[in-house]
Amino acid sequence: MNTTALEPSTDVFQTSAQQAFYLRVQDLGAQPLFAALTLPVARPVDGQALRAALETLGRRHETLRTVYRRLPGMKWPVQSLCEALPLTVLGDQPSVAEALSRSREVLVEDSNQVLVVAQVEGEAGQSIVTLLTPACSFDEASLRVLSAELASLLRGEPLVEDEEALQYLDYSAWQQELREEDIGHQGAAFWRNLQQQFAVAHRLPFEKALDVTLVRRQATLIDAQWLAGVQRAAVDAGVESEQLALLLWTAFVARIGQQEKLLMGWQVDGRNEQTAATLGRFARRLPVAFEHRSQQTLTQALATFAASVEQSLSWLDCLNEFELSAEGTAPLRYGFVYQAAIDADIEVDDANPEVLRLRVQGEQLQLSCLDGALPESMLAEWLEQFVEFSRELLASPELTLAQASLVNAAQLTRLIEGFNPNATGQALPCRFLQELFVEQARLHPQRIALSINGQRLTYAELDARANQVANTLRAQGLAADEIVAVYGQRSLEIVIALLGTLKAGAAYLPLDPNYPIERLAFMLADTDARQVLACQPLPDALRHERIISLMPGADVWAAAQTEPAPQGDSANLAYVIYTSGSTGKPKGVMISHANAVASTLARTGFYRQPLRAFLMLSSFSFDSSVAGVFWALGQGATLCLPDEDSYKDPARLAELIQREEVSHYLTLPSYHAQILEHLDQQALACVIVAGEACSNALVQRHREALPGVALVNEYGPTEGTVWCSAWELPLGQDADSIPIGQPIAGMRIHVLGPDLQPVAVGVEGELYVGGAGIARGYLQRATLTAERFVPDLFAKTAGQRLYRTGDLARYRADGVLEYLGRVDHQVKIRGFRIELGEIEAAMRSAPGIEDAAVIARETPTGPQLLGFVVSPADTADIRLNELRSHLAEVLPEHMQPARLQVLERFPLMPNGKLNRQALLDLDVRRSAFVAPRNDLEKTLAAIWAEALHVERVGVHDSFFELGGHSLLATRIRARIQDELNLAIPLKLFFDGDTLERLAAQIEQFREQSEHQENDVDALEALFDEVDEEHAQ
Repeated sequence: MNTTALEPSTDVFQTSAQQAFYLRVQDLGAQPLFAALTLPVARPVDGQALRAALETLGRRHETLRTVYRRLPGMKWPVQSLCEALPLTVLGDQPSVAEALSRSREVLVEDSNQVLVVAQVEGEAGQSIVTLLTPACSFDEASLRVLSAELASLLRGEPLVEDEEALQYLDYSAWQQELREEDIGHQGAAFWRNLQQQFAVAHRLPFEKALDVTLVRRQATLIDAQWLAGVQRAAVDAGVESEQLALLLWTAFVARIGQQEKLLMGWQVDGRNEQTAATLGRFARRLPVAFEHRSQQTLTQALATFAASVEQSLSWLDCLNEFELSAEGTAPLRYGFVYQAAIDADIEVDDANPEVLRLRVQGEQLQLSCLDGALPESMLAEWLEQFVEFSRELLASPELTLAQASLVNAAQLTRLIEGFNPNATGQALPCRFLQELFVEQARLHPQRIALSINGQRLTYAELDARANQVANTLRAQGLAADEIVAVYGQRSLEIVIALLGTLKAGAAYLPLDPNYPIERLAFMLADTDARQVLACQPLPDALRHERIISLMPGADVWAAAQTEPAPQGDSANLAYVIYTSGSTGKPKGVMISHANAVASTLARTGFYRQPLRAFLMLSSFSFDSSVAGVFWALGQGATLCLPDEDSYKDPARLAELIQREEVSHYLTLPSYHAQILEHLDQQALACVIVAGEACSNALVQRHREALPGVALVNEYGPTEGTVWCSAWELPLGQDADSIPIGQPIAGMRIHVLGPDLQPVAVGVEGELYVGGAGIARGYLQRATLTAERFVPDLFAKTAGQRLYRTGDLARYRADGVLEYLGRVDHQVKIRGFRIELGEIEAAMRSAPGIEDAAVIARETPTGPQLLGFVVSPADTADIRLNELRSHLAEVLPEHMQPARLQVLERFPLMPNGKLNRQALLDLDVRRSAFVAPRNDLEKTLAAIWAEALHVERVGVHDSFFELGGHSLLATRIRARIQDELNLAIPLKLFFDGDTLERLAAQIEQFREQSEHQENDVDALEALFDEVDEEHAQ
């Protein structure tokens, strides 16, 4: 756009709100917007006749002679009229596409041109006239009027003259006058309030925050049945089809976005009888408020929604989309356009940068999104879901908005079967877990099986010693399913003990000496362990009547080295591992041989990189140890163990990886980040992370440090035998969240809603896991087992079960799973249901943030979010400021933590997972109390204390850290205005977050207000002088 100032003699007029909004978005999107008309004519038109017809129309319609300017110091763009029609007539063009393309080039090159016309020779002697003009001057209705009038003139038919006809400049002037009247002020207040209450910046599933763009991606669906159903139901309900379709679309968006309220932008023509034949931009998006009462039926929702539509329509003339849209943002995130049919001859670029827009054109449904804001694959998914959602509500009036399914029959089959391609269990090659190791010992007896701190055992040596333990246990009369506790740290002996226990036909229970004595004692008592294998001396509190020492010189090493005959079968227990329980007492997960064998063999099918040496970093009391021990020993690889002094030292681990030529290791993502700081590529082939969310920052650092090393994100509860899904991060692909992949061989995963039915793609649900790895249940906890292990309603054979994980997830359109957090980590803040995992993911995506955690703390004003991040301590203040700015860009206000704190590392529980209670104890304290020092500070402190339900407020206390939020700020502002008799903007609360700053901001605002009163008088006098000069 040409922003050169106009000559003083040129008349300028303020644009309408519609024009101004279009021009703003055009600037922000850095892309000109056009309106195109394609007019078929019976025969080629003489160039002079075409120009004459257009010049006639130019004299008839001022809009055709309108150009736009920006004047220095003026927020609103202005328009001015040219004496003659700024017209370019191109020569004949080979095609319509070429004609419009060339026309765009002309308008882009010269902003003073308003209309570019060309002719194209069509089929059978027919000719086509194309017209291109700025979209801020024309809407679809205007192009239809222009088309009809031009066609009449080209046929030689005169147009009816109407000197009283309304021009668009008249409409712009009337709109400007209306804004200054009382009714205009009331209307502006209505729209501001509506936007504040309903325009919630809530992100859709998979949505990325973007700058304004006018490039869109779209998907299309033809569905005559959908249109017919809407039309029939509209007749029955006594409403227009368009309004019913609008409600269905709005309710659907609220459903998929899990929003309790939203604003929908409904395309209206904005015309009345007076403006029906006027050329200009009258069309606009009408914001319509919607409260998602999910228990309403469609009929009930329609009654409520109709009132909301009528209310918005009643204030349509006072709508000012230019003022409502702050610089760089759009006033509406969602749009709806309804057209009775497709008009191929008219095309107008849409300036509304809605994140998601549905355009109905007869039987065609077109769903579009901002380029890059959403995965393009989700558009087709949502179209199908919307049609099914509509069909159910229209066909079954008794259904509520929450009950209507988004999943049709084909999608249901895809969710159950298509997304579980490896669900069919394969016949296992062996009955017992230890047989995987025994076979490798037979094939490769002299290979190194185990290495720790310079000590090594070959497969033959390890097999022989394990047999000695097995024979000793068998001599005690041990039976299948009995439990043997194994007490010890990382050592040769603990691996020997595990294998020996399995060979004896018993199940092992690992006891980590680093765990609290009370916990270990509980586990021993709960399992009623028959024997305790002591790899090191037991503390007195754990003394057991049947202890077998595995320390050097113990009797066990005199036992026979021949392998005892196996006993039991694959359904018998292989091990019991304890996990945290919601009651405070841990629960023992019972894993069978069949579970463990299937889980271990699935690794061979998933991992492409040859396993040579596996570094096991986890405690033996953590189930990932099963992956390390039995995958490595079942593949003929070397199992490497760090000693007790090294496993927590990333630098020493890096040295160990180099020395032992480790090809694989498995650890927490946060620990991998620490090891990376000391690691060269070495012989590494693959790093596996599991146990917590994997961040984008870690993926980026891994790619930079280890470009040729695969990175795999594993997911699985202990009850699913170590893992049930995995995802190898593709090189060169970046995503907002790191997926947990697809089910491994023999496993099934379903994402289910509260009704235990599959939820649609993109919809959040709880993860249920089934298949060969599902545990037998919890030891001596039959009630809890029945609660967490439920019948598999989707299995093809009877008796199958699903484990209810308590984890939240959703499917991408390609069937890949994204982990979203825990069911019990959801909180509700001011009516918004918030998943803490989403906030944590946003924090991890900020520069310099290695890890993040969010917890909710109860305050007198409701739950308050506290954020913690791991980042280098020397940059803590810089990181916090950057993080606050980043979160303000990507999260709505209600999802931004009130407090942020930088830590060098997170407090962890014994199993290596985050200790959230310890984080709560670390919560930063309020600053030292400093009492209010003057009358203004005392007044503000009293108002804050009352509203925030706190005993006292000091001048350095933060409004938001005390539990304040935007809604509370609005109420407090009203109190302050009453007390001080001063109208203060809400923005002051965010600029002055502490009481001291707010008081200073108010004092400054008072001074500015006094100066502005004098400035207004001077400005009015200046305008009077300009008007007098213009009149002369």
